[in-house]
Amino acid sequence: MLLLNASERTTNSSAEAKRLRKSGLMPMALITPDKETHMIQANTRDIRDLMKKIEGVPLFSVQMEGAKEPVNVVLKGIQRDDITQAVTHLTVQQVRDEDKVRVSIPLVFEGTPVVVTKGDATIVTNMNKLEVEGVVKNLPSILKIQIGHMASNERILVGDLELPEGVSALAPAAAPVVSTAGRRR
Repeated sequence: MLLLNASERTTNSSAEAKRLRKSGLMPMALITPDKETHMIQANTRDIRDLMKKIEGVPLFSVQMEGAKEPVNVVLKGIQRDDITQAVTHLTVQQVRDEDKVRVSIPLVFEGTPVVVTKGDATIVTNMNKLEVEGVVKNLPSILKIQIGHMASNERILVGDLELPEGVSALAPAAAPVVSTAGRRR
């Protein structure tokens, strides 16, 4: 699992947060399993590097300065500047392997239907990620969906997806994920 080094921060004022950002540190909040919130900070460059390496579900470990063991966390919130869209604050939630969390899992479509290759249909993607609730240890980083077998005017619905044990979709089973739309001649 990817690792981010962090340390406690002493104040929660906006002036302090601004000072941290100017010095190359990102203000963060760490929510513990007993719903306590700890104000922490980490190197902004380290956070950028970590975010580039995350594929799919944003799970990683945080090693707090002075702590013996890192804690596993899931990224719960990103605050951005309204104008520049620069990240100004992160919220992470500590999780254990058996905890249930709600996350978005990216969908990856594999294959090309023959009807698309022949020009008789187009692919319509209705979702590029799926909101799920699941046990942390069972969460896949991505969901691969095979679409090469699809015929013209065929759909794959949320209920058709094979999810790991302990993971359930939050979207209705009848919601379309991807379909092929036949061309009229």
